[in-house]
Amino acid sequence: MKTKMTEEELKARKKARDAAYRKANIEKKQLNNSAWAKANPNKVKEAQKAYRKKHAKKIAAYRAAHYEEEKVRNAAWQRDHPEAGKAWSAAHPEKRRAYVDKWQKAHPEAGRIGTHNYRARKKSNGGKLSLGLAQRLLVRQKNRCSICKASLKKRGYHMDHIVPLAKGGKNIDSNIQLTCPKCNLEKNSKDPIEFMQSRGYLL
Repeated sequence: MKTKMTEEELKARKKARDAAYRKANIEKKQLNNSAWAKANPNKVKEAQKAYRKKHAKKIAAYRAAHYEEEKVRNAAWQRDHPEAGKAWSAAHPEKRRAYVDKWQKAHPEAGRIGTHNYRARKKSNGGKLSLGLAQRLLVRQKNRCSICKASLKKRGYHMDHIVPLAKGGKNIDSNIQLTCPKCNLEKNSKDPIEFMQSRGYLL
């Protein structure tokens, strides 16, 4: 005599049956899903947005636990799809600007170094500054401007190319000093020796 199955047992059996079917027809399922997604891009975006909102904490925890893996994976994707990144940036200039501003605010030194490296590439001077350079220079210079000796803690600092890029200077760590904003703006692209002589040094 057959015993009547409970609702939980029926659900478990159906779940196992569905799982077995998906496993046996995985390629067919993937093709169907791909075709549906291609035909319904807006629905896919809405579903992804809803999922991210519903599982925000779970996603954040996963990213924190797999930060380095995602960093390598994202870098590889961007390297293999340069046109996709450019196309997105061109189509969403405001979003890109907001993202860059947010990142630079969270990583001020990396933002400065990135700007210097970009300028050097544009000018074909060569060289690349290393992360942590500003902190090392702050210690070496004892938090003082290398020109006027003012406190960089009070005035803030600029990363200055000792020999300006415009004068053929290289974008390398040994060609960088920290100055207060006022001194850096006054020095600008002047020859370093001539500038210091105008300040009463190196006479």
